[in-house]
Amino acid sequence: MKILKSARERARFSAKYAMPIEELDKSESARKELRVKQAQAMLHLFEADRGRAAATLEEIKEWACTQNEEHLRFKVDQFLSTPRAVA
Repeated sequence: MKILKSARERARFSAKYAMPIEELDKSESARKELRVKQAQAMLHLFEADRGRAAATLEEIKEWACTQNEEHLRFKVDQFLSTPRAVA
């Protein structure tokens, strides 16, 4: 692995490989949007499993800990891939 020694080499490297700020913002926004959708899926799955809405975040955490991790991930992914009507 080559170590970039001079400021000029570092500047050239950064200019060539750095992601533009706009792309970073889009990436960050997409990650946040996915996390919101995953949280909504967890709320839905909790309600479907328990027959009622969760009262606290702690309740959802405890419920999630009792689930098989792979199966829960599968159910969340399945929920996210299913088209939903917009309310």
